[in-house]
Amino acid sequence: MAGKAVLGISAVCCTSVMAARQKTGVEQMSSMSIVESIGSLLSQDDQTSRAFALIQQEMAKTPGVESDYDGALRDAITKLENDVETKIVKAQEDAQDLLDAAYAKYEAAASNLRETKEAADAIDKSFYECIETEQDKLKATVAAQQTLATATAERDEACKLMNDNDDFSFASDAEYKFNCDVGTEGDCAKELADLEKKVSDMEKQAQSSLSESQEKYRQMREDCNSKIAAQEAAQKALTEARQAFGLQQRECNGIKQARFPAICKAGEAMQVKCGEESKFTQLLETHRPEEADRIKEWESTSTMKCLLGKYADGEMGEVASSDDLQACSNGELGFDRLNLRSDTFRATQQCQGGAVKFFNGDTWKVYKGRYTKESFAPTITLAAGAKPFPFCGGAAVGEQNVNGGGNGPLAPPEAQFEDGAVLHEIGETQCDGVTWATVPTKKAGAIDDKLVMGSTLATWGCDRLKKANNFGQLIVNSKAYAVVSCGM
Repeated sequence: MAGKAVLGISAVCCTSVMAARQKTGVEQMSSMSIVESIGSLLSQDDQTSRAFALIQQEMAKTPGVESDYDGALRDAITKLENDVETKIVKAQEDAQDLLDAAYAKYEAAASNLRETKEAADAIDKSFYECIETEQDKLKATVAAQQTLATATAERDEACKLMNDNDDFSFASDAEYKFNCDVGTEGDCAKELADLEKKVSDMEKQAQSSLSESQEKYRQMREDCNSKIAAQEAAQKALTEARQAFGLQQRECNGIKQARFPAICKAGEAMQVKCGEESKFTQLLETHRPEEADRIKEWESTSTMKCLLGKYADGEMGEVASSDDLQACSNGELGFDRLNLRSDTFRATQQCQGGAVKFFNGDTWKVYKGRYTKESFAPTITLAAGAKPFPFCGGAAVGEQNVNGGGNGPLAPPEAQFEDGAVLHEIGETQCDGVTWATVPTKKAGAIDDKLVMGSTLATWGCDRLKKANNFGQLIVNSKAYAVVSCGM
């Protein structure tokens, strides 16, 4: 340990006293005159120190005999080492232990805060991006609905045209009769030939007209079939778009349920971290001046030991001089300075109240199918035991609690159901114009026996649901139900 050299010097001084004291006038000095000589060089604070008091105590025991005089010097030095320096070192070590323990708690809390904040940022990012994807899938669903409407109209028009042209008729304006004089040779043969020609021409016209009609009908039928296929494809695309949108809503809802608990956990971690930071800061404020006092006491004690050693070695005159004091004032500390973690602690201090940003500082509000981007930087309360954010604590956290109300981001109000209300399991059913994320919703662990289980929504029908005017949603163990009652 730094400063042990000083102790070694003192020991050598003591040995030299035992070995061979130079014969000088100092032998004639009394122990108390040595105390007075040393005291004259010390500051007022050092004169009232426990080290100087101990020297006075030990030297007062000497009656003036040389052997006792030498023993008093040795005893005084030993006492300074055992009763003063040892206690100074112990106090410094105890202070370091306290600081180390407090900083370890602070580091653990800071590490936990980093982890929980990163997790909160990640889930906030997932939620934000999930809602962006949800919007894209809603747009795709709306586009698919429009495509289906167009395809259905085109199908109906093409197939009606085909059906309106599936009949064929042919009529000729020519007269198919002749008169002849059977008494005149060749007269009837000529008339018959003319008639046969007319019939042949009529057959050709009929065949041509039929072929033309059949070709047109074939084209109409192909167009009708093509439009039917397009309409079926559009219907399939709409079904898939609705399913994708519904699945996206469920995914976002799952993220939403975990989002605020993660954010609140980060807020609680920030409270703990700031509490440990405050404790460590208070310890620093206490032990910085106490260490300064220990350094001062060690230096003055070391100086007194050195002066006593010089007296013991016979190196001092009857009166100690300022040169003697200067020569004894350059000893090293006998203990390590406190590790205050000045660099690392200052770099990690972040305890300030106010708005806390997660991910990009924005979120999405969904109301009646409309998506609105809003700022999201809740204000944290750092007081221990308090809710870190307004929406934390109490009942299950919900988005509707943001900013102190039921209209927060992505926040349908919680539904209240009348006794006798009928449940219709939603399943995969998607109803046009119904966005379940904005429907008043209630979550429960079990179905209230005052509610009545009805048929599935697919069986009961979306048209009936819309005619119900007001309806809610009940979620029980991941199953969703449309809830319809007369009074809703």
